[in-house]
Amino acid sequence: MDYRQIAIFITFGIIFIGFSFRLYRINSLLKRRSFTVSFRNLFIEMVNLFYEDYIIKDSLYKKYIHEVDAIQEELGSDGILSNYIDQGMYYLNYPVFSNVISELRAVDVIGNNRIKIKQISHLVGICCDSLNRHIGNLERRLKRERKAIFNPFSCFILGIRFVIHIPEDILFRCGFVSHNEILSSNSLYKTIGMSVTIIGVVSSVTTIMLVWNVTLAYLIKVIQYFIF
Repeated sequence: MDYRQIAIFITFGIIFIGFSFRLYRINSLLKRRSFTVSFRNLFIEMVNLFYEDYIIKDSLYKKYIHEVDAIQEELGSDGILSNYIDQGMYYLNYPVFSNVISELRAVDVIGNNRIKIKQISHLVGICCDSLNRHIGNLERRLKRERKAIFNPFSCFILGIRFVIHIPEDILFRCGFVSHNEILSSNSLYKTIGMSVTIIGVVSSVTTIMLVWNVTLAYLIKVIQYFIF
């Protein structure tokens, strides 16, 4: 096997890595969307039952408490208000889902209060908007990933980026570098990754063009192997 054949196999190997990693990202996005939709349904059911007699159903409350930290982590900035005023108190970075349940329980204890109910309704609306906005963001990302999955150049670029970040990931998992150190070096990795990606794409395309007959012969052999 000469250097031209090696270059071809490396190129297709990187494309396969990018393709596999994109499949993984699509699967991850599907799971995240499913979890967010499931939590939205739970939240809407709990709130609708609450408005009937201003009492939180115990079984729904337990499910909500079990998942509330996970949904706050999933939503990230979508589930946090930059500022919020409650009874004259001013809050920064207010996690809506962790706090709305406390507001609902307060009504459960002190009884129906028109001002409190109005305030809670506003907070519930913010929660629903946050969930719907996040689901929309996930669906747009899914659409982009599915569109790019059969693009060999896109998969090749993703494969190179994946390979470049392997040393960083190993160092992080072994405890040699912290998350903050990774973030501080992120711009450097982006610059290096972009440079390597451009060089890799150009060199791979050039190699394939120069040895197109050899590449085509290999593709025909592979197709014949699977068909016959």
